[in-house]
Amino acid sequence: MYLKTLTIRGFKSFASKTTFEFEPGVTSVIGPNGSGKSNVVDALAWVMGEQGVKNLRGGKMEDVIFAGTTGRAPLGRAQVELTIDNSDGTLPIDYSEVTISRTLFRSGGSEYHINGEAARLLDIQELLSDSGLGREMHVIVGQGQLDRILQATPEERRGFIEEAAGILKHRRRKERSERKLQSMRANLDRLRDLTEEVHRQLGPLSRQANTARKAQRVQHDVRDATSRLLADDIVTASSRLQELLDADNTLEEQHERLTQQLEEAEKRSQELATRTQQTTQAAASARDHRYQLRSLAERFRSLQALAKERLKTNTRPAVASSGLSPEEAETQLVENQQAFEESRQKQEELTHVLNESVVVREQAEKQVRVARETYTQLVREEAEQQKSFVLAESRKASAETKLQSIEAQVARITQDESLHAESYTDAEQEISSDKQTLAEVESELRQQREQETKARDQEQEARQQLKTAEGVANELRNAQSAAQARVEVLAQSLQPVPGSAKASIANIGGQDFSEILDIEPGWEKAIAALLSGSTESLWLNTWTVGYRAAEKLQHEEAPDVRIFFADFSQPSSIEVPVKNALQLSEILRPRDGQHASFETLRSYFASSIAVESLEQVQELLQSQDLFSAYPELRIATKQGDLVTRHWVEVRGDGTTSSLEQRAAYDRAVADADHVANTLEQARLEVQAAAQRHEALIQARQKYASAIQQLQAQGTTLRERIKLQTRTIDEQRKAQKRRAEHQEKLHRELAEARKVYEQATERFEALQAAASLVGATAGGTEEAAAAQQEVEQNATTARARETEARLALRTAENVTQQAEQRVEQSRRRLSAVKIAHQEYQRALARQHRMRQRLTALSEGIESAIQHIEQSVTRAESDHTTLESQRAEMATQLENSEKAIARLRKELAQVQDNLHERRLVRQEHEIKLEQLRERALTELGYSHEYLVKNFGPDQPVDTGDNESTVVVFYDRQEQQNRLRTAKRNLSALGKINPLALEEYAAVKERHEYLTQQLEDLETSRRDLLKIIEDVNQTVLKVFTSAYEDTAAQFEHVFATLFPGGEGRLSLTEPDNMLETGIEVEARPAGKKVKRLSLLSGGERSLAAIAMLVSIFKARPSPFYVMDEVEAALDDTNLTRLLTIFKELQVDSQLIIITHQKRTMEISDALYGVSMRGDGVSQVISQKLDHV
Repeated sequence: MYLKTLTIRGFKSFASKTTFEFEPGVTSVIGPNGSGKSNVVDALAWVMGEQGVKNLRGGKMEDVIFAGTTGRAPLGRAQVELTIDNSDGTLPIDYSEVTISRTLFRSGGSEYHINGEAARLLDIQELLSDSGLGREMHVIVGQGQLDRILQATPEERRGFIEEAAGILKHRRRKERSERKLQSMRANLDRLRDLTEEVHRQLGPLSRQANTARKAQRVQHDVRDATSRLLADDIVTASSRLQELLDADNTLEEQHERLTQQLEEAEKRSQELATRTQQTTQAAASARDHRYQLRSLAERFRSLQALAKERLKTNTRPAVASSGLSPEEAETQLVENQQAFEESRQKQEELTHVLNESVVVREQAEKQVRVARETYTQLVREEAEQQKSFVLAESRKASAETKLQSIEAQVARITQDESLHAESYTDAEQEISSDKQTLAEVESELRQQREQETKARDQEQEARQQLKTAEGVANELRNAQSAAQARVEVLAQSLQPVPGSAKASIANIGGQDFSEILDIEPGWEKAIAALLSGSTESLWLNTWTVGYRAAEKLQHEEAPDVRIFFADFSQPSSIEVPVKNALQLSEILRPRDGQHASFETLRSYFASSIAVESLEQVQELLQSQDLFSAYPELRIATKQGDLVTRHWVEVRGDGTTSSLEQRAAYDRAVADADHVANTLEQARLEVQAAAQRHEALIQARQKYASAIQQLQAQGTTLRERIKLQTRTIDEQRKAQKRRAEHQEKLHRELAEARKVYEQATERFEALQAAASLVGATAGGTEEAAAAQQEVEQNATTARARETEARLALRTAENVTQQAEQRVEQSRRRLSAVKIAHQEYQRALARQHRMRQRLTALSEGIESAIQHIEQSVTRAESDHTTLESQRAEMATQLENSEKAIARLRKELAQVQDNLHERRLVRQEHEIKLEQLRERALTELGYSHEYLVKNFGPDQPVDTGDNESTVVVFYDRQEQQNRLRTAKRNLSALGKINPLALEEYAAVKERHEYLTQQLEDLETSRRDLLKIIEDVNQTVLKVFTSAYEDTAAQFEHVFATLFPGGEGRLSLTEPDNMLETGIEVEARPAGKKVKRLSLLSGGERSLAAIAMLVSIFKARPSPFYVMDEVEAALDDTNLTRLLTIFKELQVDSQLIIITHQKRTMEISDALYGVSMRGDGVSQVISQKLDHV
């Protein structure tokens, strides 16, 4: 096994890809200082897993990445690949060549690969450890490595031999076993506590489980008895309901017979009513016409009085506004502006005076502060001068004593100080591995948390959507209830009111126009005005029926009504070519099944048009003389006003017509249907939202479970890292405290010297100043007089400043008031102008209104005269038709009496039938309640309940061995139910989960007992493993130490001819923990301690130690960085002899400046630094030279 190639890219000074090809033998890397030779050694150590930044000659790991130069940008990563020839199978891997690569990114990421496959740092270390290449890298002897060997403690020297002998992997196995054992002790204690706790829980749970078993048997009796009693009630109620159905059939037959007789009587009455319909309709029309004419005359008279009153009001002159005229207001504004300017100028002058007073006051106060400071300083110096001399003398003596004490402590600590260095590489390596694993766990944990957060957000969003959908559904349910209630109320309003005309002739067959016409929304009042105005209107098929209805209405004293029938003459239709006028056919449509009546009725509206308002009627009549061309024309407005050639009917605040009620009912039905459809859609949305919410809850719970597992794993890793770090930190802190104490003493020594020097200088200065104390007394009195004078000046300056500020505040208030008066004058001027303009417009409006009212009063007077003439003619027609209607009413009365008798008999039968149906409905409700109770209380359908628990089924006594059949008896089952309930109550409080809890706790107790036994077995196995490892370590170390000690005597004799060197154990009786001491005595010297040797001798002694280890436990290769730099030619010759011996079993890679070292090399690599700061390599095999 040997190193075959080394490829460096972006590592330190090797910015470009550089490849070193090594052969068995000696390879030397040469070059000037600073060219990057040692970076080759660092690259070898780094790729084989070196984690110590100081060993790589850096401050942080990122320093190994090429940092850039003036001519080349920095790189983002460093990569080193090492190829090892494994043809002899030294490495435990099935490859003849093994390529190890390591990559570090500037962002902090790191990657390891073995033959292109991703690997961990631990994998690389374990792969190399079996070949003698441990984490301490003793095969790489870098700059300063020899000093580390010389300064190493006996325990650290033992580590060099253990690494070469391959003992470290056994120690790691032992440490892992000890950590497992320590963790296992805690688990054993906790498991014993859990087992005892579970055992204590078994007793109470066993008693609760027995009670629960008894309760189950009693509850079975309660449920069985309840089921049989309820099944008996259902069978009894069903039988009674069938009896009621059979009894109702007789009443149904009688009801059908009376209904048939009533229909025949009504048919005969309908024929009689048809013959009287024409007379009745004509009389009603005449009466309505007379009434309408009288009403129209009264309305016109009221309108005429209103017009006269408004004309009288508008003849009064308009009242002009009182107050200032615009000219007076403008003059007042100019005066206030002048006063404002004068006050503002005075304010500026007072501001200038105040500024000057402030400057004078500040100067005076400054002089006061100076005088006070002068006087205070003189008094303080005079008071302190006397006590300073004595104090300075005592401080000088104290500082001298402290200085002597600290110097004695420094001398004692310097003599007793020794270097203590402990190596914690194994623990640090495990910490690094655990941290890497923890980073992977935390990375996955972050991903799971992000997924969990996303799922939680989606769940909250789905919950909000579900809540919103449910809220919308609830609102829609409320809206549906309100809409249905409105529909019911409006439907009730469409029914004939008792005492109305339609109710009076309901048996004749009259229809309301709302049942025939479908009107464009908004035009109901216009159509009602065209039909009958405020009078009730009905539709009958023939004149005869209408006459009969009129006679009946006269006898029953019904309210006014207008009856329309199908066989009236059709007036001529007209077309009105006006943009804003509508033909009635444009706003009327037939309702379902009313096409025939609608076609007949269309001719009634042929001479009618509809417009928006009376203003449009006026515009229409002014544009063309329509009444001359169409005398029968009627114009209806949207508000219900009606205009004809001879009269105008104005719609007041009367009752709502049936057409408007029907339109409101249609709108309510449409709204109810819309709400129902929307509610159904909302129910579907609620269902979908609930399903999505449930799915998101399950997803979040899945992520939460994964997070808990990762958190537990991360907590375990952190505890391990924390424990290992605490052990290392405690040792380092102890060493740090010793160094800090020594450094603190040095600082205290320097400070004590400085204090002593200052105290001496202070004492001498006070001696010199003692003679000057008397000279300062006169200066103090002069300073007091000066202070009193400047304080008086400052008081005067403050008083002047206060007076100036008061004057300025007064001027500012005057200026502000003047400004407010200016603003008030401006607003007053604006208001006066607006009032004057409004007065002029009011005069113009009053003039126009008088003209309109005069014209309207004249037109109303003419209309009233025409209406009076029409009223006279209508009264004559009405008298004639009324006499005809009275004759025909007698003929219809006899028919009505016969119908009333049949109706009375039918109503009595219907009442009886209704009462029977109510009784039957009560039994149906009772039966339904029993069925619902069976489903809710017992979870059985009524069919299943009757089939399995009916009165015809045998009773289950609970005794499976008995063959006696027990039949159903209601009293026995009632007694059984009462007994079972008493027994259940006597059991007291029952834990329904006791059986399951007892089984689970019992199973857990058995499981914990088994786990306890397994842990005890594992503990014994771990103790056995630790014992085996100790035996292996003892055997391997003893052999390696003996071989190394023998080789050290040989190598030391070669390097130090005539000298004596040997290795000794610090604790020969404890081979598992003993350290190794090195004794070196060159020829002619009696010293044995390494610290007393010269620099060259120390280097040779360290080399002897390393070479002894190399020869005792050879490694496939060794890397040495300028180890011979401190040797002279003689010692170099001896070292090269050792190198030749090592060359036989191992590959040597040497960084050197020595020519003689180059001469024994098989290949040379030259490293130089280019002008751009990048290392460049050239190679040469010496057998080709």
